[in-house]
Amino acid sequence: MKKSAPAAIKAEIPSLLMSEVELIKVLESSIYPGATLESIKLVIGYCKANHLDPMQKPVHIVPMSVKVSGKKTDAGKDVYEYRDVIMPGIGLYRTNAARTDQYVGIDAAQFGETKTFTQDEFKLDFPEWCEVSVHRQVADLPRKFSSGRIYWLETYATAGRDTKMPNAMWKKRPFGQLEKCAEAMALRRAFPELGAAATAEEMEGKVIGVDDDLPAVPALEGPKSKDGGEPPRNVGERAADWNQRPGAELPPENKPEPQPKQGSNGDKPLSPTQQKILRNSLERAALNELDLSTKFGVNVDGLTVGQFNDVSAWIAERAS
Repeated sequence: MKKSAPAAIKAEIPSLLMSEVELIKVLESSIYPGATLESIKLVIGYCKANHLDPMQKPVHIVPMSVKVSGKKTDAGKDVYEYRDVIMPGIGLYRTNAARTDQYVGIDAAQFGETKTFTQDEFKLDFPEWCEVSVHRQVADLPRKFSSGRIYWLETYATAGRDTKMPNAMWKKRPFGQLEKCAEAMALRRAFPELGAAATAEEMEGKVIGVDDDLPAVPALEGPKSKDGGEPPRNVGERAADWNQRPGAELPPENKPEPQPKQGSNGDKPLSPTQQKILRNSLERAALNELDLSTKFGVNVDGLTVGQFNDVSAWIAERAS
């Protein structure tokens, strides 16, 4: 007998009941700061189609460098353009696997020998490979699906097209990033019906050539770099990040709205809709109001409009 869909899937998602204008403002200022309006609308459309809560950040906006077919610079070099690609995060893989009611666990990651990446004076210890196994119930029996060995040197993302230096995230988390990539592969093998799209953790910072396949997710052509170098950092970054870059100016259409000052609308209590959004977000992130009170000193009823964005961003970070 076919199982009915879990109640959580049938239930309405509070954030999607908001007006699109209000939802876009929340996503622009907290979940996807600095993202383009077109990209945020694509995120909302993706979430509506897949019954996902955008407040949980199930997908990421990833700027991808794409080689343009048939175009060369005057010096004969390939021409690259950047586009915003909506990509699932590892959290969405886990959520979809859990919704099947057949996901029964994951083994601790196994790592290979620790080696050292060296370039000039830079050194970084990294695992040679990582392997993760996911367990799925098949014909009433648990079966193990392994990622196989996912090698760091074949997987890590570089800081640019013309360098072998790891990007900031792979420098910071050489073991953690590889483990996420291995887990994503294991989940794809265990639950192939959930799709084959690569995750943001696997693809961020990668370059796509004309003969490569784009991930199986909607894509938007994003702002283009004038010199074919570093991509315009208008996705997922706060204005403060831009201010630290000499000569960089945030595009006017992407500048976040100023936050309310004390004594303004920011001191008003949250509306019932905003309170409901936060309570549902806490529940989905396996948090409660005690966690919230420990972090911010108040429960949901005591929060103000000025705190809404910070609390939403904290919940999203804890859920990822």
